[in-house]
Amino acid sequence: MMFRDMFRDAERVKIAEVTADSGLLVIADPHHIDQSWRSVKEARPVGIRFRGEGASALRDKLTALGHRVEELNSSAFHVPAASLAEMADLMAIARNLSDRENVIVTPLWSGTLDALFAAAQPWQGGQFPLGSGVGVVVPVRSETNLIIVHAVYAEVGGTRRIVRVELDLVPEDEA
Repeated sequence: MMFRDMFRDAERVKIAEVTADSGLLVIADPHHIDQSWRSVKEARPVGIRFRGEGASALRDKLTALGHRVEELNSSAFHVPAASLAEMADLMAIARNLSDRENVIVTPLWSGTLDALFAAAQPWQGGQFPLGSGVGVVVPVRSETNLIIVHAVYAEVGGTRRIVRVELDLVPEDEA
């Protein structure tokens, strides 16, 4: 039986707008986050990831300065950093260029954020941590990184409740 057939009286209501500056959305049980999240205090610098219209300009600049730039896909890149000083240097270069170009830069640490990016590669989404079922990571690929969240309400056992959550990852004006 189709979802629509089960809940003919369902009503779709916008419940939130979420901005995903990192380019990722994480859906997880807060209990699991508390148990699985690695704090910044436990993390070491890993590097930076960047994407966007001006990503190739930043790639070229970092390559010219002698940094190893790894291509994740045609518009997303990773640059490893071995130390906090190198991470700070990379972020300074990236911020300087991203002020003029349309580039989203994310610093990566050996903690949870890096694991989230790993779960989302190659920008298709997946479980976090990989295969564990703690949560799901969804890549957001729009100009605004704005996610519109809708709840679908219906009667279940005489009680009106949320029976589905829908995410609009590409705003209507970009579709």
